[in-house]
Amino acid sequence: MVDALQPDNAKLETVVSEVSGVPVIKAEGEIDACSANELKLAIDMAMETGARDLIIDLGNVSYMDSNGFTALFAATKQIKSRGGAVNLVACNDSIKRLIKLTCLDSAMQTLETMDAALQLSAE
Repeated sequence: MVDALQPDNAKLETVVSEVSGVPVIKAEGEIDACSANELKLAIDMAMETGARDLIIDLGNVSYMDSNGFTALFAATKQIKSRGGAVNLVACNDSIKRLIKLTCLDSAMQTLETMDAALQLSAE
């Protein structure tokens, strides 16, 4: 999705897929006020499957502001109501630091690899 107010290099692209029965969102770009809705739409699409867990790969996300964290928190609330978990993969150091500062690390796990997230979802 391209927003007219957003510079080309700041857009967010998402791909929703399923790996071993677990919905996976792969995000690339920046998540801010202009692009957070793209992440929300991807989360909604992934959650339509009714799966217990959700994996979000943020390895190619260079920046995320509070709008992105709001989307992640909303997804976590919804997934936890199903008895599942949201697992974040390959977050950069600044995103990890903000997850910790906002205490979201108590609600979701950050993992280094997709394999680790898939293994955790299989348990």
